[in-house]
Amino acid sequence: IADYVIVTDSHMRVRKINPAVQPQLGYGVDELKDRPVETVLRGTAGGEVLMNQEEMAQLTKAGTLWGKSGMLRSRDGEGIPVQMNLSLVRGASGDLSGIVIVARDVRETLRLVADLQQAKTNLEERVRQRTQQIEQAMQERERAHQELTRKDDQLVRQEKMASLGQLAAGVAHEINNPVGFVSSNLQMLQRYLADLTTYATRTGQLIEKLRGGATAEALRLAAEGLAG
Repeated sequence: IADYVIVTDSHMRVRKINPAVQPQLGYGVDELKDRPVETVLRGTAGGEVLMNQEEMAQLTKAGTLWGKSGMLRSRDGEGIPVQMNLSLVRGASGDLSGIVIVARDVRETLRLVADLQQAKTNLEERVRQRTQQIEQAMQERERAHQELTRKDDQLVRQEKMASLGQLAAGVAHEINNPVGFVSSNLQMLQRYLADLTTYATRTGQLIEKLRGGATAEALRLAAEGLAG
């Protein structure tokens, strides 16, 4: 099979490996035989053992341990991430005789997951940028709307002021016409009044001279002055 198969004894020492795993490890069967399985297979928690006590207890109780992550280590130190299924092997008397470990190379799966994660990150970044662009466009639209509203208000005020100016000019024109007529007549009346006042004064002077017994010649001269 394409999966890597490692069989251990009850003390977790390697007994057999299948042909698929040999090129990955760089070891032959005879080289690994009776060596601890941790020589080529370890857990991914950073420790030196394949399973911790909790996992060992679960395997002992259930007889299987599925989906455990691990790291296959080659002779030259290269690490190959794998996902393992472990099964106990018991003898005829029921005693533990070994463990069968079936490991699957998950490098391609991890690469796909990393690619998906990167694609997700790129998509989130594109969404963020697009959202930012939309927000900026909305802000610019709001600013443009506010500017248009301000200009509309300014235009309305200008139109109101122009209308008010026209109204004031019309009212002023309507007021100036009768005021000018009255002012012109008052000026004419003022001249007439001055002439009448002068005439009354001179007439009074002539009457006083007449009462005072002035001579005919004096009255003639006074009358000529009144006529002038």
